[in-house]
Amino acid sequence: MWRSIPRRSFRRLSGAVAASAASLCVAGCIYGFAGGTLPNVKTVAILPFDNDTPEPALTQEVSDAVRQAFEGRLGLRVAPEATADAIVRGRIVRYDPDLPVSILPGWLQHAAWALPSTYVFEGMRAVLFSGGFRADYLIAAFVLDLVYLGLGAAVFFLAFHNARRRGALLQMGE
Repeated sequence: MWRSIPRRSFRRLSGAVAASAASLCVAGCIYGFAGGTLPNVKTVAILPFDNDTPEPALTQEVSDAVRQAFEGRLGLRVAPEATADAIVRGRIVRYDPDLPVSILPGWLQHAAWALPSTYVFEGMRAVLFSGGFRADYLIAAFVLDLVYLGLGAAVFFLAFHNARRRGALLQMGE
C-alpha cells in the first residue's frame, strides 16, 4: 500500500502544476471584448481605423480584430455603411507591443517576475528607453534559468528513478 502513496502525491503535484499553469494562462489574457448590444442593432459597419502610429499594418489588424469580436462575441453582422444599424469608427493613437510589468495586476506581477523572459524584456526596455544596460536583470534571468533547469533535472531524475524501481522502463539491448 505504501508504494501507491508516492505515485498519488506525484499525480497530485503534477495536477497542481497543470492547474496553476492553466490558471496563469487564462489570467494572462487581461484584455477582452464583452457586453451586450442594443435590441435594434443587428448589423454594423466597421470603418478603417485612423492610424497615428508608425505601424501601417495596425489599421488592418485592428479592423479585423474588431470585426471578429463583433461577429463572434456579440453576434452582429458586418454590413456596408449605407445599410448598417450602427457604425464603428476609431483612431489608433499609440502602439506598445511590449508592455511593462507595472501595468499588470499586483498578483500577476509576482507571477511575471518568476519568469526569466520578464527580466530579459524589462532589460531591453531599459536599453531602449533609458539607454542603460541593466546587468541585474540579465543575472536574475540567468539565475532563474539555472533554478528551473535544476528543478527540471530533479523532476526528471526522480521520475526516472521511480520508473526504474517499478520496472516500467522498456528493456532494450542485449
